[in-house]
Amino acid sequence: MARLIYRLHDLRAFRRERVMRDRTNPLDIYGDRELIERFRFSRVELLELINDLSPQLQHATDRNGALSPTLQVLISLRFYASGSFQNTFADMVNVSRSTACRAIRRVSLALQSRARIYVRLPTQEEAARTKDKFRRDSGIPGIFGCIDGTHVRIQAPSQNEYLFVNRKGFHSINVQVVCDANMKLIDVVARWYGSAHDARILRESALARLC
Repeated sequence: MARLIYRLHDLRAFRRERVMRDRTNPLDIYGDRELIERFRFSRVELLELINDLSPQLQHATDRNGALSPTLQVLISLRFYASGSFQNTFADMVNVSRSTACRAIRRVSLALQSRARIYVRLPTQEEAARTKDKFRRDSGIPGIFGCIDGTHVRIQAPSQNEYLFVNRKGFHSINVQVVCDANMKLIDVVARWYGSAHDARILRESALARLC
């Protein structure tokens, strides 16, 4: 009887024991080419992005195995790059689905708060340089940006669901994107439902009022 009580006590103690998961830093195990393939950024670019977002992502303490800013950014970038379920990369660094979801949300909000710093229309001087590069690269004068629309798949919303069904038959947000000659984003409109026509999105955008 005493042996049974001892074993039950030992088992409960084992269950209470906190399991600290080993989280490998991909920056330490991947080469430059592998980083670009998985995260769409070079090592230097990743380090710059992590450094830029760290003040907003750093947890007050390391209690409960809090994720570092590096892992939060990499989990999120992998999700953005692949469009696949969060666990694809989260599993590799031993992160639960709920933790991955929270990391993706934190990084997305941090990026959104800084979007206007990086995604902006060019000044007259910048536009002149961009036009010159487009002319040299393509032979076409007077271009300072390339525009296109892309459908970002979403879950069916609870309200006005039919508006978000695009011409391909799935729910989406129709996003208008403009980039310069260096493939840098200079304007993004991401507020239109999937059934909205590209021409309408352009017509009612701030970009159209400037042209």
